[in-house]
Amino acid sequence: MKVTTRVISPSNSEISRGSAVCLPKDGGCGESSIIHLCPKCHSEIPQWPWKNPNFTCSIMGSNNSGKSCFIAVLMHQVFKEFVGSMGGGTSVDFSTDDGRELFKNNYIGPIINDGRPPEITRGIATNPDVRRPLIYTLKTWRYWKYFYPLKKFIKRNLVIYDTPGEDFNEQRTAHALKSISNSDALVFVVDFTTFDGVAQAMGVDRVSKQSPADVMQAFYNVYCLQNASMTIGSKIKVPTAVVLSKVDLIPDPLQNSMVLQGPNHHGGIDLGNLNQASGEVKDIISRFGGKSLNDALSAHFENFMYFGVSSGREVNGRFKAYPHRILDPLIWLMYQQDLIPEK
Repeated sequence: MKVTTRVISPSNSEISRGSAVCLPKDGGCGESSIIHLCPKCHSEIPQWPWKNPNFTCSIMGSNNSGKSCFIAVLMHQVFKEFVGSMGGGTSVDFSTDDGRELFKNNYIGPIINDGRPPEITRGIATNPDVRRPLIYTLKTWRYWKYFYPLKKFIKRNLVIYDTPGEDFNEQRTAHALKSISNSDALVFVVDFTTFDGVAQAMGVDRVSKQSPADVMQAFYNVYCLQNASMTIGSKIKVPTAVVLSKVDLIPDPLQNSMVLQGPNHHGGIDLGNLNQASGEVKDIISRFGGKSLNDALSAHFENFMYFGVSSGREVNGRFKAYPHRILDPLIWLMYQQDLIPEK
């Protein structure tokens, strides 16, 4: 029996308490709740979600690309470094208890605190957590246009989805990831060691059987199917960060490479630094056998930038966080949404 839910119009007393009654169409509990739940996935959502626009970011990549480590270290650094570097008026906090527990149990606890290398994120068919996003209340600022140095303060619901690489093996499983077409920003994590040239240079087998170009093509096909305004051949306009992970393992890195140096995002995005590093990362990808990925990006995406980052590495069987340029992709995506200023 198919059961659908709706929320009845609450009484004045219920409005003051922020509660309502859930009445299943074909019978159900009829209980009152003060927790806001998504009617589709039943995950907890922020109180009064319509007050703040969403900034939804989907993070994808092949199996073993390091997405879980990337998310864990990224958000750890958002709390630890980003807030301070952007200055007064910037803050980040969890919007829901559900998101706080998800981050604690799946990311910060096992990866950062316990140092356990993460397991491969299982696909949507066997892993209900894939449908549950991390949701934060993000407060940022930028300068008013034509009224510098007056500041405009901005508030958003930062929504992050961890999409498993397993679901990009087949188009039908990738199509089930509805967060893809609803995203305001995309992050494509590429494991540096998956390129044939790197495996040969390091004398090891490729870690993943999925090539980054194959995953990118599967994603593109699904994105076109989920967007009525697009056809195969159209370019995706959503800002996309192409993140080359594990750059600390690059054999014979470029001399004086900007990728191996750090930017200065204090008080605003260091855009000149990111542009230079992006060009270097593109060259590194081509150098080690990733030209097909570069070609796919140019053919399918209108607005993208390359990033070279490192989350950390395994030391004596334990993961140790050594963040390097880990904030760059998110800071650039925020800039694309006009949420932070340029230096």
